[in-house]
Amino acid sequence: MHLSQTQQLQGTNAKENTRLFAQLRAHGLRPTSARVWILQVLLDAAHSSLSAERVFQQILKHGVRVSLATIYRVLQELVQCKLAQREWHVVDSLGKSLYLVAPAVLPPSSYAFACRICQRQIVVADRQLNDHLHRQAKAADFELELATISIQVTCNNCVAGMPE
Repeated sequence: MHLSQTQQLQGTNAKENTRLFAQLRAHGLRPTSARVWILQVLLDAAHSSLSAERVFQQILKHGVRVSLATIYRVLQELVQCKLAQREWHVVDSLGKSLYLVAPAVLPPSSYAFACRICQRQIVVADRQLNDHLHRQAKAADFELELATISIQVTCNNCVAGMPE
């Protein structure tokens, strides 16, 4: 990475970067700019999963020079540390790995709908829902530090593929 690319990274949300650095360090990973950029791209697309090639394209848009091999290697590290999740999507009898940020990395006010069958996730960040849950927990005398809440559902694609 070049100095200007590191400066670009530092120019993003500093609070978010500090949180990402801490999460990487907590899992024994040095917060390299490649790791932080990849996590940031996954966070920015928190509502959907991305292929390694798409992550690569998003990082290139920011002028960061990194190899596709590095993207694959870092994604594998992040999956092993449970900072990212890998989904397997079958398209025309061929499979493709797609990646999304793990719920532990999401801000506390995020909620995920996760399909029980295909494991696809859609992330929803809702401040009002978060505030309401905090008020309810406080009223019930719970000490509440909300982690990401995952709501198990069956997506329409999986419902359509079920035998009647």
